Amino acid sequence: MTKISPILLSGFCLLFLGSCAEPYSARIKAPELTVVNSTGETIDRIVERSCDANDDSNDRVLARELKTGRSLVIPLAVTCSNLEAFNKEGRVVGRQAEVSTPPDLYWQIY
Repeated sequence: MTKISPILLSGFCLLFLGSCAEPYSARIKAPELTVVNSTGETIDRIVERSCDANDDSNDRVLARELKTGRSLVIPLAVTCSNLEAFNKEGRVVGRQAEVSTPPDLYWQIY
């Protein structure tokens, strides 16, 4: 009977364990905005504008018809944005200026 050297046995063990391992890739979570409507009225729309935008031509509507007492989670597309919430009459009921996006952002509108 032949003996297997400890070095050879260790090599086989490492090969076996290496074949079982799954590749790991670090994923960075996309920034999200959680909005809570505590105004007592329905928010008609929430609009996002990039901080470096000069006009409203590239505004993005993030949400429509957010009823009072409700919340929603919205993915954010830019790293710095100005956010505005409007009621049905077009009046601004909430505003966040120059928001830098960490992984998660919470905005409660009163």
